[in-house]
Amino acid sequence: MRQAVELQVDFDDEDWRHGDTWRREGVLSGYVTLRLSGRKVLDYDVVGLNNSAVSLLRSVTEDHTPATSATEDEARWPLFFCAGNLHNRCGIIKDFRVQRIGESVILSQFHRCEVPHRARISVPWRSWARAVERLGVDTLDRLPPLKSGIKVRHLATYRRFRRDLKRALRTVQQSLDRAAGA
Repeated sequence: MRQAVELQVDFDDEDWRHGDTWRREGVLSGYVTLRLSGRKVLDYDVVGLNNSAVSLLRSVTEDHTPATSATEDEARWPLFFCAGNLHNRCGIIKDFRVQRIGESVILSQFHRCEVPHRARISVPWRSWARAVERLGVDTLDRLPPLKSGIKVRHLATYRRFRRDLKRALRTVQQSLDRAAGA
């Protein structure tokens, strides 16, 4: 049986002490495929998972308004960040609106996704929350230790994202626990 939310990630599990600058800047990258109610939204797109996981986890407990080309590097965080660096300065993002209504989540206003911009897809809130929680747990498990060769100038940002990821994951897990008890 097909799930309402299918969020699959192939992590780029290269050795963090060697290789390209993304790793030395503290970016955990991976390839994301997202299906919502059977509709493909992302098709094996490379994203930065540290910051994307934080943004997705936040979308479970609060509504998310999509970033646009004009604002993506400023106030709003997109759901799926560029894999280029922790600050999302490459300008290639995937984003959409996430709005919780009762026990459902309405996803709309798709930006650079495989579905039309005007599409509206409804999925159960618990399905969205569980899929995003799994991504958060898997991302946290794969983040490198702080002493793994990340450049000093990127270390404070990396630490902040790591701390934010733990905090957002804890908040989502508490929300799911409350929902299960209700």
